[in-house]
Amino acid sequence: MQTLSRARVRLLLLLVLPLMVLGAGCSSEGSISGKVIYQNKPLTGGIVLFTSPDGGSSTSNIAEDGSYTIPKMPTGPVKIAVDTHSAQGPQAPQGMGTKSKMGMSGKMPTTKAPKAGPPGGMQPPKGADIPSAMSETPLYNTPPKRPPAEKIPENYADPDASGLTYTVLKGPQVFNIELK
Repeated sequence: MQTLSRARVRLLLLLVLPLMVLGAGCSSEGSISGKVIYQNKPLTGGIVLFTSPDGGSSTSNIAEDGSYTIPKMPTGPVKIAVDTHSAQGPQAPQGMGTKSKMGMSGKMPTTKAPKAGPPGGMQPPKGADIPSAMSETPLYNTPPKRPPAEKIPENYADPDASGLTYTVLKGPQVFNIELK
């Protein structure tokens, strides 16, 4: 009789244990999309960061139309940061700000800008015969630059100082981030 009872327990464990393991692997996630707005206009670049209390985070680039998408974020409260510093375009080299750097000639010193070309500075070999169809491909044709993103107050770059919060729910949702 005791052997039959042990057999039933083993069978029950064999049936229930896989279900428990599968259930433990499932988590509630939401996907969030929306626009980032500053001074009633969409931002044209930057990064959005969502951080949860357990230290997890998800980021998204801000598209030129101000839109962002975070495909997977655990449900619950989050703090949000928005940073446009990296999307504001090239910065003046240190020491080349408003102070005059004119030499003896009275002219501002110049440096050559890097040549626009293939990604990573890749260039075709000198004297290479590049078919015209190839010169039209993205490899040899750089995309047009988009305008630099707007400068926003520094506090928005810190999720603890931005004052931006949201509660992520299960499933897809839209949340527009309005900066003041």
